[in-house]
Amino acid sequence: METHPVLSPALWDQTLPEVQAYMRVLEARVEPRASMVHSLQAQVRTAQEQLNQASQNSSRPPLSDPVWGLGASALTHSPLVR
Repeated sequence: METHPVLSPALWDQTLPEVQAYMRVLEARVEPRASMVHSLQAQVRTAQEQLNQASQNSSRPPLSDPVWGLGASALTHSPLVR
């Protein structure tokens, strides 16, 4: 008889067939969601890296720096702000 990776072969053999079938259904539902979680985590990492970029640590021009990263003194002394 087939064994389950989490359960010992002896315990799997004692498990009712209905419970084994239900466990297989649940595992089939978890598998694609786990893959989706990994994909979303990679997307979040990429977005965070992009958010943390500024002209000092990338090839972006200084005017593309976010306003919230400049500080109040940079805004009041900027030639763009009057």
